[in-house]
Amino acid sequence: ALLTAARAFAPISNANLAEQVWKFLENSKLLADIPKDGSNSMPIDIRYQLAEVEARAEEYSSTLAFLKLLNRLLMSSQSFHTMLHSYVRFVRESVLATLMSRGYKTKEQKWDLARECLTFLELTLQNFRIDDINLE
Repeated sequence: ALLTAARAFAPISNANLAEQVWKFLENSKLLADIPKDGSNSMPIDIRYQLAEVEARAEEYSSTLAFLKLLNRLLMSSQSFHTMLHSYVRFVRESVLATLMSRGYKTKEQKWDLARECLTFLELTLQNFRIDDINLE
């Protein structure tokens, strides 16, 4: 519900508000850093919600709301957010790559997730500028 509400506050026409929501997401640790010390502990974040809570219930409303929020933010933002690579990895590896192997109470939700993942990846690629990358 919080993600759905946050999406409502990130209108496409307001880039400043979108940037504030990006900062809120980063500060909230909704997508926490994975420990680099080699431990297998999973942080309690959106990945945990997807893998442990939603997958068991076969209902993915939090993940779907998160994807819709990310898509709205990408449509609103004039520049890439510093954590965008983490969001791309989450969408690609945690949602899209496991889409066909998860159970779903409704088939529609599977395809809603697929649509939002592909929209996210498309928006990411549309806004990508190779000139912004330091290749040295």
